[in-house]
Amino acid sequence: MRNGCSYMGSNPVGRNTGADVVGGVMGAFHPTGEGQPRYVVCAAIRLKTGLVICGPRHFDDIMVGVLTALYGEYWDKGIPDDLKGAEQGFIDQRRNYLTRQEAWQIAKEMGQLRYDCGGQEANGGTLYSENLY
Repeated sequence: MRNGCSYMGSNPVGRNTGADVVGGVMGAFHPTGEGQPRYVVCAAIRLKTGLVICGPRHFDDIMVGVLTALYGEYWDKGIPDDLKGAEQGFIDQRRNYLTRQEAWQIAKEMGQLRYDCGGQEANGGTLYSENLY
């Protein structure tokens, strides 16, 4: 049990582990991940403008730092209009934005789900970074 999450155990038989996938990607590296199965890389938020900001966790220090650099004093005074309605999701190794539901399906298929933090039943599966690491 970690942060209220329980370990989900080993990966399904016949599925790549995270180490296998990362090793495979790095062994035959292509900047766009071309030719490799999709893999969830990190948390991301997509602003209404289409700008995607990435970080280990949604609205962690890295994301907040980027938002502060973008919006400066406006960020300190409240939520900027661009951020209202921002969508939380993930990116894959091909730099594609994924919704939480798309990311859940990919993470499940690739054996990336390590912790049970909920989300399994919501909309066919809803991924949280806590499910991954």
